[in-house]
Amino acid sequence: MEYYTSQSITILIVDDTPKNIQVIGNILEEKGYKINIALNGLQAIKTAEEIKPDLILLDIIMPKMDGFETCARLKTLDSTKDIPVIFLSAKAESEDIIKGFQTGGVDYITKPFNREELLARIGTHLELQENRKIIETISNERKELLHVLCHDLAVPFLSLKSLLKVEKDAPEILHVRSFLVEQLFFPCGSLW
Repeated sequence: MEYYTSQSITILIVDDTPKNIQVIGNILEEKGYKINIALNGLQAIKTAEEIKPDLILLDIIMPKMDGFETCARLKTLDSTKDIPVIFLSAKAESEDIIKGFQTGGVDYITKPFNREELLARIGTHLELQENRKIIETISNERKELLHVLCHDLAVPFLSLKSLLKVEKDAPEILHVRSFLVEQLFFPCGSLW
């Protein structure tokens, strides 16, 4: 099975257990992902602001600041709020899973995890993130185009409106008005 990968994708692994980092890091590097590491929540926030990873894998039980608080803080910062966070934790109670989503996580994987499941979920969230960026770009382009069209068409339509308000009984004005309407609304000839 092929997963969404790219040499340009950076994933931040946040865990205080070196063995977990090593296992996860090896899996991700095999698939071509670039990885960065943070050993606690404070370091994770600082690193995320500096490198702006494409995705964060976040443990919950850590010293200084747990994963829930780390995620909540990441979601309040403009520079990191849109980065998808996947919780990766041994805590498997439904309350913990719900809290993970409430603090801004996009997914929750319990340890021990299945390698293929981890890669599939990472791929899914990277693809969703990329699609969100594409939709945002298209939306911004449409807004710009609409602004340009409204601005550029405002003057000709105001002129036409003024011309059409001229005395209706002047035959030459009626002829010009008919010609303009025909050219504006049927520039390629009659549709009938």
